[in-house]
Amino acid sequence: MHLSKPYWDGNHLIVQMVNCTAGLLSGDVIDISVRAREGASGVLTSPSAQRAFRVLDGGEVATVHQTFTVEPGAWLEVCPEIFIPHKGARLRQVTRIEAAAESESLFVESLAPGRVGSDESYAFSGLEWAAEVYVDGRLQVRERYDLSPEQKSIEALRKVFPDAYYASCYLVTPRLGGLADLRTVLRDSSTTDLFMAASVVASHIAAIRVLASGSIALRRGIRTVREYCYGALGREMPDWRKL
Repeated sequence: MHLSKPYWDGNHLIVQMVNCTAGLLSGDVIDISVRAREGASGVLTSPSAQRAFRVLDGGEVATVHQTFTVEPGAWLEVCPEIFIPHKGARLRQVTRIEAAAESESLFVESLAPGRVGSDESYAFSGLEWAAEVYVDGRLQVRERYDLSPEQKSIEALRKVFPDAYYASCYLVTPRLGGLADLRTVLRDSSTTDLFMAASVVASHIAAIRVLASGSIALRRGIRTVREYCYGALGREMPDWRKL
C-alpha cells in the first residue's frame, strides 16, 4: 500500500491510499491500521477503484483487515473508491471501528457488481465483508455479509436493479439526536435509479444504505450522504482534488 500526496485543505488532512499493484490476488493479505489522534481531523480516500482478481480452484482467498481508531474530539472520514470484484474473485474483508464517545466519524464502503461492461455482473465467487463498531470499547454494531452468486441476498439486490451497485455507511457521533431529518432527506433524495435509507442502530450510530442502478447514480447517492453528514455536523466538505 502507498500513501500518496497527503495535504491539509484548511480543515482536514487528506490522505490518498492506493494499492501499488493492479489489485488483490489469491493469498494477498493487507493489514491497515489508522488512528485519528485527539482533536485531529482527517479524511482517508483512494484515487481509483479497488479490484480483486480471480482465485483459481484451491487457491487462497485474498484478505483485508482494517482497524480505524478515533480518539476524543477527533473526526475521521473513510471513503475509498468503489470495490470491483472480477469474475471468480474471492475476498474476505474485516473492518473494526473503535470510536471514543466524544469523537465523530463517517465510514463508507461501496461495491460494484463486477465488470458490468465485460458481462461479469455478479460473477465473483465469494465476498465476505464483516464490520464491528465499538464506542468507548463497547460493541455497538456487528454486521456480516456473505455474498456469492447462489446467496438469496444477491437475488434480493438484483430484484431491485439487475446490476445493483451498493454502498454501506456508518455515521458515528454523540450528536445523533440532532439529525432527526436524516431519514427524510435520504428518502426525498431517492430517485428511480437510486434508493437510500437510514436507521439509528445505537445511541451514537446511524447506518445508511445506498442501492443504485449504476455507478453514476451510486456516486450521486454517496455524495448526498456525505454532504448531509458534513452539513448537519457543521463541518466543511473536504477538497479531495480528484474527479
